[in-house]
Amino acid sequence: MAARRRRARSIRRCWPPRWASRTATSTSTVRRSRTTAAATARSPRVTWPIRSGATYRTRRPYAAYAMLNFAMDQARIDGNVGVRVVRTENSAKGYLVYPNNAFAPYLGSGQSEPISAENSYTDVLPSANVKWEPAENWIVRFAASKAIARPAFSDMQAYQVLSVAVRDGVTTVPGQTLGPDQLDLTGSSTDNPYLTPMKANQFDLSLEWYFAPDKGGMAWVNFFYKDIKDYFRQQTELVPYPGVDGNQYDYLVSRLVNVGTAKIQGAEIGWNQFFDFLPAPFDGLGMSANYTYIDSSTRIPNASNAVPVDTDGSLFDDLPADGLSKNSYNVAAFYEKGPWQIRLAYNWRSEYLLSIGPNGYNGTNNNLDGESIAWKLPVYSDSFGQLDGSIFYRFSDNVQIGLEMNNLNNAEQRTLMDQNGAGKRTTSWYVNDRRYAATIRFTF
Repeated sequence: MAARRRRARSIRRCWPPRWASRTATSTSTVRRSRTTAAATARSPRVTWPIRSGATYRTRRPYAAYAMLNFAMDQARIDGNVGVRVVRTENSAKGYLVYPNNAFAPYLGSGQSEPISAENSYTDVLPSANVKWEPAENWIVRFAASKAIARPAFSDMQAYQVLSVAVRDGVTTVPGQTLGPDQLDLTGSSTDNPYLTPMKANQFDLSLEWYFAPDKGGMAWVNFFYKDIKDYFRQQTELVPYPGVDGNQYDYLVSRLVNVGTAKIQGAEIGWNQFFDFLPAPFDGLGMSANYTYIDSSTRIPNASNAVPVDTDGSLFDDLPADGLSKNSYNVAAFYEKGPWQIRLAYNWRSEYLLSIGPNGYNGTNNNLDGESIAWKLPVYSDSFGQLDGSIFYRFSDNVQIGLEMNNLNNAEQRTLMDQNGAGKRTTSWYVNDRRYAATIRFTF
């Protein structure tokens, strides 16, 4: 029975994966207590070259954990408590590329020099999971844990290209040397090899009803809450780099930093069922559906230069967490009987925050008082729904052919730019077109 329940529960759609991971998950029924522990383990070195001959990074994680399983048979309660200690060592090597501008020869001539960075941290991640079966086929689960979300490996490279441009309104003469106050000095890379993970204290409470456990029939409701610190945001700041004359010059650089906090809370409700009560051949029909509501907010200190700024210098209210839609749902109809497996699914999500001030959505200008404003606007992905399907036929235990279909409704995806006065406006859109793929599967 427990195995069937785990298979049925796997059908559920997890809410956004960045925040979905836990340090420990609920276990199946345990009828005796035991303690398990793993000795410190060293994982293989990870090396991922991004630019051939330019940069590479390594990440070495070490981990040790201990877990205690417990059970109270008469109360139909079981679970586990544990702790995981993770040590992460990062290193990055790359190049600093100097500018090459005839009006500023003191800044460089396009030469490059190797740079390197090392970053290490240790996290202690406790967790507790409790499962209670108040009645047959009813399960209540509670989980509390501390978790981390490491930065993307691609965001931690040591690589920076410095650029120089003559400011608007400055008149130039061939052979002239301009001072730094007549130039715009910028860096092109947004990466930061000193990023550390986001850290979250998270809690989940769910109720599951297995009304047809032998057939995968179940319904559930889940409530979740996450309190996050060391949030990732892109910060714009002046960073000094040396010129060839030995002096330091400030370049305007935007890069990811750990700053601010975020809160995420919400609920999910879902249902999955096969209609085996129907007469043949319709007894292979089934359906699943789920809906997720997420309320998220971020708090970034205004003094951090990581907050979004409108073109008039005004600030925005607290923004949602990146990549999280307030509303989303999935509906799927399927048929599984004999050699046939047919599935049709529609997935929809409301708008969500993509980024703050990416390329094309940031810059500088003067306000009505003549003050220079460095602005960067929030960019969203508009609400989007896509219809997918698949048809498979199994000739034998070893051979299966099928047709997979994506974006059958030819849905259009739009990008929105937000401003306080003008509101959200569409800035770009694209269509991935309908896609079909013929598949042959061999099982040995």
